[in-house]
Amino acid sequence: MKKLFSTLGMMALVSLCLFTSCKDEDVTAAPVVPPVIDVQVDKTDLQLANTQATASANAQALEDAKQVDPNATQVGNVVTYTDQNGTKTEVTVETSYTYTVDGVTYNSMDEVLAALKKKPAGSTATVVATLVETIKTTTYDQNGNKTGEKTDTQKKEGEQTKVTIPEEGKSSQIAIPHPTSIQSDTKQNVDVTVTSKKNTHGGGAGRTN
Repeated sequence: MKKLFSTLGMMALVSLCLFTSCKDEDVTAAPVVPPVIDVQVDKTDLQLANTQATASANAQALEDAKQVDPNATQVGNVVTYTDQNGTKTEVTVETSYTYTVDGVTYNSMDEVLAALKKKPAGSTATVVATLVETIKTTTYDQNGNKTGEKTDTQKKEGEQTKVTIPEEGKSSQIAIPHPTSIQSDTKQNVDVTVTSKKNTHGGGAGRTN
């Protein structure tokens, strides 16, 4: 009987120790703090893409106008020509880029960078740059009176680019192709660098295993 009580006492003691150990582990488990994601774009690349897209759009607008009027002129992004009926036409061309990150549309690269910063380390995002060309055509009669105005939009979608968000302490550089012409397949690669940095603030962002 004494042996039985001794055995039961030992089992109770072991159970208590295990229970206490588990509780201590739960209380002291260190939170897993996700890294801070930093994303930077090469602004020179981005400016070059915009410059090339604008130049291409302006050149195409002037070429189209000269099919009607060989004396067509261009000042900045405005092309002016006159047809055989004496109707003067002004064509104003503007270019810009829109983007999608995992199917969500953004209107600027700054918005893209902000979206990528919210992605967790180890994940992958799909980014697409789209060239948008807005053409405003205004017509005038021989007396200079405005007779009409319309705006057309053309788009050229770029290639899908997979952007991997690296683990803490690592960085990666990805080239995002930007179309630079509606009519051709020319493009300018824009480099984006993603870095995962150690989160020194911790706070409520962490999680426990």
